[in-house]
Amino acid sequence: MEMTRERKLLLAVLGTAVLGLIVNAFIPGGGLAGPSVAHAADEQPAKANAQSSSKPAPPTSAAPVNLSHAAGPSLAQRLAQFASDHPAQTDNARDAFTPSKSWLKQAGMIASSPTHQSTGRDAFRHAHHLMAVMAGDQGGAGLAVVDNQPKQVGDTVDGYRHVALHRRSAVFAGPGGRITLELPTDQ
Repeated sequence: MEMTRERKLLLAVLGTAVLGLIVNAFIPGGGLAGPSVAHAADEQPAKANAQSSSKPAPPTSAAPVNLSHAAGPSLAQRLAQFASDHPAQTDNARDAFTPSKSWLKQAGMIASSPTHQSTGRDAFRHAHHLMAVMAGDQGGAGLAVVDNQPKQVGDTVDGYRHVALHRRSAVFAGPGGRITLELPTDQ
């Protein structure tokens, strides 16, 4: 078997790592157990033990340290404190995850004109958009999401009562007759 340059390099790195472990194990104060742990509360008993015995105490393993109380109040507690101390600054805070109305209008999720009580079928169909249909559990009542509002069968929207729910549509009945709102098709 020929010693290539790559094998020589690998053996050199491996030898250096083994040598480092050996040196670490035999240097006083080092070792595989790691450094000893010091606690401020343990200082007085350590002096008493040193005076009563000439033999050093064996190193003990460190218990896990809980830092949740050591760092002070949590972020949630600090935010709640800030909100109670500065109510004027937090009352007008806008939800960062709410899309703007202009974006919703461009996406066709809300009507461009304000919703009002309408009596005509075309006005109702133009003013309201079906956004989602959610089936109920095990054949139970589902929901139709109309203009970002969940509507169950029996709920009313501008004088039209939600009477039926289908896989891709919701049916409303009112003064102008029955109206079917359908989910938009993928474009």
